[in-house]
Amino acid sequence: MLVRLAQQRGALAINQGSPTVTLLENKTTTFCDNFQLSGQDYTQLKYYITGANSDFQLGAFTAPKLIDLPNENIICSLLDLSTGNCTRTQECWCEEISPGEYHLTYNKTADADTSNYTVVMRWSGRGANILFSDPYTFHEVSTVIDPNSVQIASSSSKVNLCDNNNQVQVTCEISRDHVSPSPTFSFSVDGPRSQGPQPGTDSSDGNYYQSRFSLSPDVGGQYQVTCRVTNTVTNTWQDKSTQITFNKPPPGPPQVTVVVQTYRGISPSNIVTLAEGYTGDVTCRVEGGYPGAHTTQLKCGQLENTGDGNTTTVRFTTDTLTRDLDGTVCTCTSQHDSGCYNNRETRYTLNVLCAQQFSPLFSPSSKYNGVLGETAEIDIEIYGFPILQRTVDNANLTSSPRHEVKYTSSVAPFGFVNVTISDLVKADYTNYTLTIDNGVGDALVYSFYLNKDALEVTFTKSSPSTEFNKGDNLDLTCSAQGNPDPTSVTLTRERNDEIITRVQAAEMTYTLDSLDCLDTGVYVCSGQNSQGTTSKEISISVN
Repeated sequence: MLVRLAQQRGALAINQGSPTVTLLENKTTTFCDNFQLSGQDYTQLKYYITGANSDFQLGAFTAPKLIDLPNENIICSLLDLSTGNCTRTQECWCEEISPGEYHLTYNKTADADTSNYTVVMRWSGRGANILFSDPYTFHEVSTVIDPNSVQIASSSSKVNLCDNNNQVQVTCEISRDHVSPSPTFSFSVDGPRSQGPQPGTDSSDGNYYQSRFSLSPDVGGQYQVTCRVTNTVTNTWQDKSTQITFNKPPPGPPQVTVVVQTYRGISPSNIVTLAEGYTGDVTCRVEGGYPGAHTTQLKCGQLENTGDGNTTTVRFTTDTLTRDLDGTVCTCTSQHDSGCYNNRETRYTLNVLCAQQFSPLFSPSSKYNGVLGETAEIDIEIYGFPILQRTVDNANLTSSPRHEVKYTSSVAPFGFVNVTISDLVKADYTNYTLTIDNGVGDALVYSFYLNKDALEVTFTKSSPSTEFNKGDNLDLTCSAQGNPDPTSVTLTRERNDEIITRVQAAEMTYTLDSLDCLDTGVYVCSGQNSQGTTSKEISISVN
């Protein structure tokens, strides 16, 4: 936008010999909202000077001069101080339009120093005689943010989540010399925006704009906090990030797994019953926490092992698991970097028996998923003496070549029953009953159901309305459910089949910031798995 303003107060009444300094006109280009863009916009001021006499002379040192206010620094002089001739520079250009009448043109490209900068033409005469032109104040200047001018710092780079004192304050600031006008600040944690945009505040010394953000997560991990400083005139920004680590101890004690049973804590009910001569692993693992637990140690009689990480294992053999270990208290301990893993020990007591009767030590699922045309496999672990004699399936699966029920013996007294149904058809999605018998006591009866889940898509928006105003924000959530599990979800625009975003997950949320009329249209959420694609759509209108 080009603005021209002519000021010729009393120009027709000016007489030769009457000293006059007048701002004739100014020409100014602006970028937006009456701001000038640094390095791009300019201001041109033209002054009229005439009427030199014995009191107001035109010499190298007595000629009118353009000065700034309030500092009164000389910007340029009508006459060159060294030659006494008309000043001819890129910024200041003197022209004698007739004997005793001059124009002085001042050209200035906008920069940070000209923001709200006031200048005036002053002609100093003898004694206390001084003439001034009308003052001119430059437009406020918007500057592009220097990438290196944004600074971010946190009150701590590492925090142990041991109590409620887990808050870290992040300060983001930029020197006032590197941005104009005052910017807005927004913060995001690991991608999604968490706060802002909002205006900053002045630092205590007044030299910076700054904003603060508090982070107090419940979950341990390494978090990246990003500060975005935005010039609200040019809508340009710079980002700066910092990493903060939150150490959080595991939520529970170590988990000891023997056979298929798990034990935690120091409860007297932690009793592990094994048959003499059992061969197998005892594993101790610490779940959760950030970072993972370390120096995990497992002791059981003469057996002892220490792992560097969160897991360690000892192995029972026919030689080590004897009746002598009956009543032995075994322990597992671990450590954590937070220094406050107080629940760090699990104890269990060995109950070593002679060879037992057949008994189950498993909790199999009552439902399994299968995909049309593919194979479903169900593995069931069994435990006991003597070795299994027979398996029977009440659905008579063994009568079909696509079905198989098979027992595989493992290290005594363990074994596995495997049910395989190949080339699945719709009729296979039904209830099954499996009978397992070792000839001693009652047979085991196990029921399960084979099912297929259709792929479904859920597409929602953060507001129930379909009509929005410019500048509104809108979250679109796209998710998929089904069996097989969804492999990805995709958000597209129907207008030109433009893919807005695709994630290799079952759900994602996409934010439309500062809506405008170009965002009007139909948005399509598509879910994909190995069986195909399902879609839903949402229409929005932006006024």
